[in-house]
Amino acid sequence: MTGKFRQSQLILIVLGLCCILLLTLILFSIWQQPIYIWDEAIYANNALEMAQHHHYLVYTNNGVPDHYNSKPPLALWLQSISFLLFSFSEFALRLPTFLALLCILFLFYLYSKKLKLSPAVFIVAAFILLTTRGAIRPHVFLSGDLDGLLVFFTTAMVFVHLTQVNEKQMTHRSVGLLTLCMLGGYFTKSTAVFLILPSLIISYWYGGMFIPLLRNKLTYISLAAICIIVMAYYFLRETYDPGYMRVVWDSEFRRYISHVMSWQEQPFIYYFNNIVTRFNTSYSVITVLVALPYWLSKKVQYKRLVFHIFMICFVFLLFISIPSTKLEWYDAPVYPLWSFGLAIMLFELYQSVTERIEVSKIYPVLFSIALCLMAGFLVERIRVDVLCAKRIYQSQEQEAALLKSLDMKYHKPAYIVFMDVEENKLHHFDALNFYIKSMLLDKHKTVTLKRIMVDIKPFDTLVVMQPNKIDSLKRYYSLKEIEAGYLAIGLKKEAVQK
Repeated sequence: MTGKFRQSQLILIVLGLCCILLLTLILFSIWQQPIYIWDEAIYANNALEMAQHHHYLVYTNNGVPDHYNSKPPLALWLQSISFLLFSFSEFALRLPTFLALLCILFLFYLYSKKLKLSPAVFIVAAFILLTTRGAIRPHVFLSGDLDGLLVFFTTAMVFVHLTQVNEKQMTHRSVGLLTLCMLGGYFTKSTAVFLILPSLIISYWYGGMFIPLLRNKLTYISLAAICIIVMAYYFLRETYDPGYMRVVWDSEFRRYISHVMSWQEQPFIYYFNNIVTRFNTSYSVITVLVALPYWLSKKVQYKRLVFHIFMICFVFLLFISIPSTKLEWYDAPVYPLWSFGLAIMLFELYQSVTERIEVSKIYPVLFSIALCLMAGFLVERIRVDVLCAKRIYQSQEQEAALLKSLDMKYHKPAYIVFMDVEENKLHHFDALNFYIKSMLLDKHKTVTLKRIMVDIKPFDTLVVMQPNKIDSLKRYYSLKEIEAGYLAIGLKKEAVQK
């Protein structure tokens, strides 16, 4: 028994070290990766100006009220506090998201302890989640978007709910925690938190808790408190920012029954088709392989709990598949739950097998080596695809990335960025604008943005990443290329010829 215990300890140590390595790589990513355009760039500008001007209710971008982001302010509040504490950087912007990931891992630990499960369940669940591409990706836990925080609140809601179902009672404490988590989710990403409710209701019904839920007066007190707090927020916001409610109605409520953008329209089975690759093909296959033996085993203790976890995942995927608008990160709340459910199945099956079969010492060693190789493979894929600091951008993020890298190398007091964007696509400047503002606030460096050729003056030194613009500049100016995309402009060629 002692040898078996040591072998198990070896496996857990290897998995724990892999988790620490993965968390280190994630930290490296949020420190190094430039701001992504679209949503993260919008939130970055909103939070920066919120921290700068202390306007904590009405969001602004370049000093103008911004209705592109119509979500409630919890994520921006946390990001603005982080900016004030740690400077206006990518790390500060993404720190609340990283802390949300750590809190989910802590939930794994707390719930494992509450169920009196081995620490192995917590470690295995953490490893599965940290090597899941659907969660460790931009727009979820690798960027300063809203979904990472939302996933924390939905995971916490499900764990509180599972406690109620497992203990067959709804205490004042559990109802209060559910209320706080729902409010946190709503003030993070508005109505998106409600997408988990059908799963919870069906789980309450299957667990025989639906009628007690309806008869509990705390249910109605909690719902009333949520409605009052949400309505008070919208009343205040509309008072200070007239027209906000119309934007919220169109962007938050009507979008579930309306077409937003053609490229966001996907078939009903979109999430079911993609979950295999985004969860991780190995884990999807393992889940299928162990599901039947686990269900048929009479030795397992948490079969009912595992069933509730996977039922919640399935109903959630089913429910978010109804609207025609689908984005690839909307299924992110599934992955922590699936990771924890799979970890319980693997642990209980391992216990069941080792009670019957004498495991040779070589097998845990081979298992540990296999896990190391798998972790190394996954880490490499994440590093190449997502975490690499020298990633080649295919969009207007290029200027922001280049400006950041050049400033780290040259430390100039001022920069000029030449970037041409059509008038109806000025939101493509958002990532660059964040760096312009942050460099002024943090480093007292001025960055001037020039959009059209006539604004270029002789002897300007430009940061420019659009190859067609470099070609155009060569036609009119003599250029000295300091390095790729960093150009010193000489005299106009016409003046040189004269």
